[in-house]
Amino acid sequence: PGHSVVEVVGHDQRDADVTARHVQEVRSADAASAVSLQRDHGQLIDGAMACLAPGGLLIFSTNKRGFELDAQIAERYAVEDKTAWSLDEDFKRRSKPIHYCWYITAK
Repeated sequence: PGHSVVEVVGHDQRDADVTARHVQEVRSADAASAVSLQRDHGQLIDGAMACLAPGGLLIFSTNKRGFELDAQIAERYAVEDKTAWSLDEDFKRRSKPIHYCWYITAK
C-alpha cells in the first residue's frame, strides 16, 4: 500500500538477462494510488529496464484491449512488436489482437 509504480517495479535491483514482471491493473478505493497499465506503463518499463543486465531483454505484454504503447518508449529503447508472432493461428483472424507483445532492449 502506498507504493509508487516505480517502487514496485524497481524493488529488486539484481542484474538479470531477462526480467519478467506481472502487473495487474488494480482498482481500489483510493483511485490516486491505483495502477493503470495504460497510464503507468512508461514508468513500469523504465523501472524494469533499470533492473536488466547489459544486453538484457524485457518482454512486455498485455491483454488490455485497445492498449497503445507510449511512443516515447521507442525513443528511449529499441522496441520490436512481437504481437503477430505471439498469437496462435486461431486468433490471427480477429480484427484486433487478444493481446499485445513487445521485445524491449537498450539502444
